[in-house]
Amino acid sequence: MGIYFNCMKKVIIGIIVAVLVIVFSLVYFSQSKESLSQLEQIPNTTKQNDVRTIAEATYYCDGDKTIQATYQEVTGLDSSEAKPEQIPQPTGSLKLTFAGDKTVSLAQTISASGARYENKAQSLVFWSKGSGALVLENDQEDNYTNCIEVAKDNGTLPQVYANGADGYSARYPKGYTALTISQGDSLAQNATSVGVKFTIDPAVASGTNLSSDSYVSIEKVEPVSDSCSAIDFLLADGRDLRESTVTANGKEYSVASSTDAGAGNRYEQWVYAIPGSNPCRAVRYYIHYSVFENYPAGMVERFDKTALINTFDSVRDSLILE
Repeated sequence: MGIYFNCMKKVIIGIIVAVLVIVFSLVYFSQSKESLSQLEQIPNTTKQNDVRTIAEATYYCDGDKTIQATYQEVTGLDSSEAKPEQIPQPTGSLKLTFAGDKTVSLAQTISASGARYENKAQSLVFWSKGSGALVLENDQEDNYTNCIEVAKDNGTLPQVYANGADGYSARYPKGYTALTISQGDSLAQNATSVGVKFTIDPAVASGTNLSSDSYVSIEKVEPVSDSCSAIDFLLADGRDLRESTVTANGKEYSVASSTDAGAGNRYEQWVYAIPGSNPCRAVRYYIHYSVFENYPAGMVERFDKTALINTFDSVRDSLILE
């Protein structure tokens, strides 16, 4: 009998323990499920950083070496934890393609002026300031020198003239020829102006009354006047030259013109000077043609003056100053 009661006592205790375990388990899982449900209701505030392209540019350096640059920026960075005394860290990056083959990625670094980028080893630095760029390889400017940005081709200006040493670049049409302007080498410009002129494609003048020595040029005069006036680029020769202000393609110009004639020829000039440029720079249109009425009927066609000026306008609009 005593053995029976002892066995029953053990059975009852086991049942009680089992019930308690089940109860505690149910309570635990119920609370866990409720906590999980609450966690699922908390919104995900983690931001995913994105890299976006903010600008693209082509640079020409000495020797017609080219650099394609893609400027990028990382968006979505949280700077709320930055301390007031800390200098904000740049979030930009840069992809460079040298001469059409070698591609590298650089990170933006702190710079007092311009935008500076370097690789992890700091052996390659690309520093853009305005429209110019400095390329340092192991702290030396060797392979890429006097780099300057060039405008995109609008479809009619495939040729590039880049003079990074003098701080400007421009595009010009196929068939045009780039020639250096030295002081006093032409009656068309002020004796103190220098630069480059793009003479027209001879095919444009062929069969017309237009002369093939017509051109559009980019010039500068020194010493610089405070106003940088278009009149500074024209020879007055006793004529009353007048200046006006014109805005074209979002840029403001000082504009003046002159006309000469002699022996059945006409010489027309328009000068678009850039106020505030230093040195004072201007774009000149020089159009030389013969009087159409002096030709026998059917001998030549009248040249398309509007089309020629539109082409010159495109060259002017492509001008980039450092």
